[in-house]
Amino acid sequence: MNDLEQFIEQLIKDKGFEDKDPEVLLQIKSDLTGRLEDRIDAMVINSMNESDLPLFEKVLESGNKEEIEKFTTEHIPDLTERIANELLNFRNIYLG
Repeated sequence: MNDLEQFIEQLIKDKGFEDKDPEVLLQIKSDLTGRLEDRIDAMVINSMNESDLPLFEKVLESGNKEEIEKFTTEHIPDLTERIANELLNFRNIYLG
């Protein structure tokens, strides 16, 4: 289980939804994962210099996760902190 999945699992527990029907839980997990990934993707794009975006698009098209991670880490110095901030904001909105 990756970190994002663990985060979503904890959100569901914190919301008190872990006892829902398994089919409903799958839908909730899918929805939360999609929404969170969209927020993180938007943050990444908004954090880059405009001049980096065409090259980033080419890296994305390659589909190579290691290259994507390397590129984002090199072009967004505080990436880890920004992702953590997005996770906290998402958690606060969801549980709010």
